[in-house]
Amino acid sequence: MANFDNFPRPDHDPQGEVHTEPKSETVVALGQTGLIKFAQEPSAIELNESKDNDVEFNFKRAGRLNDTSIIDATTIRKYGRIVENIRPYRLLNEAWGLQTAHQRGVNTPTVKSYSRSPDGHETLEMERIPGSSLDKITDERGRTHCMHEVGTQLSRLGNVSTGFGWIDPERRVGAYDSWTHYIADYTASYVQLLIHAGLIDQAEADKLLSRVRSTEFNIERPSLVHRDIKWGNLILSNTGAVYLIDWENIIFGDSMYDVAIFGVREGHGEPWKAFASGLGVDTESLQYVLYESIALVGIVEYHRQYESNAPEKAAKLKQLIAQL
Repeated sequence: MANFDNFPRPDHDPQGEVHTEPKSETVVALGQTGLIKFAQEPSAIELNESKDNDVEFNFKRAGRLNDTSIIDATTIRKYGRIVENIRPYRLLNEAWGLQTAHQRGVNTPTVKSYSRSPDGHETLEMERIPGSSLDKITDERGRTHCMHEVGTQLSRLGNVSTGFGWIDPERRVGAYDSWTHYIADYTASYVQLLIHAGLIDQAEADKLLSRVRSTEFNIERPSLVHRDIKWGNLILSNTGAVYLIDWENIIFGDSMYDVAIFGVREGHGEPWKAFASGLGVDTESLQYVLYESIALVGIVEYHRQYESNAPEKAAKLKQLIAQL
């Protein structure tokens, strides 16, 4: 049974700790200096205001796995819509990931409370960060500064545990004995789905899996890998600090994988280069190209189920496999 003792319960009316942003020499108050231009006024989530300036916090977003809602001016709540068989403690791991990253100097929301109902539904309450997500920022130079800072912060998340891949919520260790074992297992399970859907062929799948299984990744102790870094999960706060949110997909593994996921999602411009530089990642290596291929395997499968552009993503995957 997973241990919830480190987190207060919502019915305890938690106030949460006072959040102090980790100090960093490279944090620049970008929003205040005017370096960044916003597509609209900075606001993490649109709010309705009455004539007497009282804010009505009625925002709610239904997601594939979770519902997210604003509780008050300082609190956001996530509620697990379904109970997963593979990762039934997704939000508990997010709470632990947020707390661990924050303690190591990464700008994250403060965890306020966590609970799990008898039927397995999870609830996580955390600090709301006033600001704007980077998908609403148009200035490339500002985005580049932000991503170098994110990379610098994430470089502090090495050597967090033992084991690789999915995180055991009780022991805080990875489910696999090696990173190669996890990444090969992950890739094999998803390429079969893509073959069945006609998005890649067997020869392409065999080539990718052969490269994965024959690569010596040489990662002895894992880093905490976010696995969902994109513009929408990065908040530039009203104080000018960059925050990384949505830690529910974390695994133990190679931090280079986060750069690869960001690259295939948001492109290979200056912000991507700055992110890799801050994290100390060599994007010219064959290993990096391999990671982008693996990342695209999961992204193509997601788009096959929930979006309309899976063939476009699959075409990019085919190109990457051809380079291996």
